[in-house]
Amino acid sequence: MKRHLYTLVALTLLLVMALTGPASGTDRWEAPFAVDSTVGDEDSTLTLQAVLHLVAARNPLLPSLLFRLEAANGGIIQAGIKPSPELESEIGNVGWDAPGTSEAEISVSLSQEFELFGKRGARKRVAEVEQQEVEFEAQVDAFDLYLDTRGRYYRLAHAQEQYHLSEISVELADDIVATIRQRIDKGVALQSELLLARLELKRAKLARADAAMDIETARIELTSLWASDFAGVSVVALAELDYGSILNRVSETLADSTRELLALDRYQERLKAERQLAVAEARPNLTLSGGVKRVTADGSKSLMFGLALPLPFGNQNRGTLRSLDADIQRIDFERQQARLLSTTAVASGVARLRQLTHRHVALHDELLPTAEEAYQTIQMLYQSGRLPYTSLLEANRSLVELRFEHNDMMLALREQIITLERLGGVILQADEDSDND
Repeated sequence: MKRHLYTLVALTLLLVMALTGPASGTDRWEAPFAVDSTVGDEDSTLTLQAVLHLVAARNPLLPSLLFRLEAANGGIIQAGIKPSPELESEIGNVGWDAPGTSEAEISVSLSQEFELFGKRGARKRVAEVEQQEVEFEAQVDAFDLYLDTRGRYYRLAHAQEQYHLSEISVELADDIVATIRQRIDKGVALQSELLLARLELKRAKLARADAAMDIETARIELTSLWASDFAGVSVVALAELDYGSILNRVSETLADSTRELLALDRYQERLKAERQLAVAEARPNLTLSGGVKRVTADGSKSLMFGLALPLPFGNQNRGTLRSLDADIQRIDFERQQARLLSTTAVASGVARLRQLTHRHVALHDELLPTAEEAYQTIQMLYQSGRLPYTSLLEANRSLVELRFEHNDMMLALREQIITLERLGGVILQADEDSDND
């Protein structure tokens, strides 16, 4: 029941965000959680879509964002409420010497204050801008949760691949030990070679143990996003991405929609709305009243009418207006500075992504195939006695290191893409889910 409630709340939040529209552009700062996916309780190997579904259904942040928006909507309702009428009663001419109220004058009146000069509209505008700020913050928080989920998924997939590569390294080292033993039995290898091979085998086993612990850590970090038992959960291995296509999706406009710039824009809008409210509140309100007065002594009654209008000697909000004007102008310069920083961050992020992509291509297309071919050739030459063991050892280490480096590179590339996505609020790996599934 609780799971279904969380799913309903998450769907409601996503519907609210879709109706209100993205912050900038058609797809900025939208978190595409997989709310329509299904995950069975018996599933232990999860796709990225399944993980996103679990987070959308069970993470408590999403329903909390919905209530944050509801609280902001309450502020708009409160800002539009009109002043209530005021009932006033007064008893006068009650003497100290003669007890009782035989000479008293009793009056009852009803007054109503009227807000003039657009005060209520200006107050509602401030609440609406504040609601838009809260809405954007909620979108950013949901977007960050989405990116964090992907990042943790990638780290678990990376740890699993590290363990797989460690097992391959152990098998290679074990095969080398067996080969050297055979050569020692034939009298064509030295005992020192076996010692070195056993040392390399121990190093490989130690790396495998470290990789197993890394899996546990990454598994706990991922499953904590939906408060689940982390035992036995694994994820689908990562597929190669089309990094050239991803680079083509990055544009200079990415720097125009950073969270800092958009937050400054909304803050400036709120300052302008507060200034409009301050101007309106500097002008007086009109209060009309009417009632009846009764004199107890003779029972006579009379009607009373009143009008109250404060006299605005000088602008009572001139200090507030001066402060708001200065803040509005300050935001213009802060926005220019933020634009410079965001442009630099995007440019350096793209350059870093290009560097990682170039390195990945070199590893995948050149270095790894060459290392594998070199290892196989040197292994045959060693077995035939034409090369010393040190050559085989060096070839083995180079191959293992390049395999681990390639796996690290895949994680670094995805994390760098997430960095760019976090900067501009744009999903750059839109096609990965289908590849992952």
